[in-house]
Amino acid sequence: TRTTTTTTTTTTPTTSTAIAAKTSSGVPTSQAANRGQSEAQSQNATQQQFPPQAEEPQLPPGWTKCLDEASGRTYYMDMEQWKSYWTAPTYQHLYFSRRSDQQGRAYWVDQQGNAVIYEDDPDWTRRADNQGQLYWSCASTGYRFFEQPPNSQG
Repeated sequence: TRTTTTTTTTTTPTTSTAIAAKTSSGVPTSQAANRGQSEAQSQNATQQQFPPQAEEPQLPPGWTKCLDEASGRTYYMDMEQWKSYWTAPTYQHLYFSRRSDQQGRAYWVDQQGNAVIYEDDPDWTRRADNQGQLYWSCASTGYRFFEQPPNSQG
């Protein structure tokens, strides 16, 4: 069984919305309160400009999220084919289970019993993504599947 590990370093942008408010002695309370309201409004405006990001979609096996440092935009990279895209690929996990045939050869079958993949098939390679998730990939068909549901515990 061959296992290949792909490692990628990604950079994530950070945004600071904290505003420090200082009140010096001699400033009337009303001015300090107005200043505090202005700062709160400024902080609210900053938070409105950078809303919290929605839950990230699950990427297919072999894909990673990257940051284009020049533009600050997120892009998605297929690490096996070395192709990048601005939009995230869609992925729906199919459940596979590992079994053995009468000769003791290990294979994987999908939940519907349609796909049968033998581990000793030379077209298939066992890989690990940059988060350590194990998956199988067939270079000739482009088909890939995770051994376990993404982000699950062994």
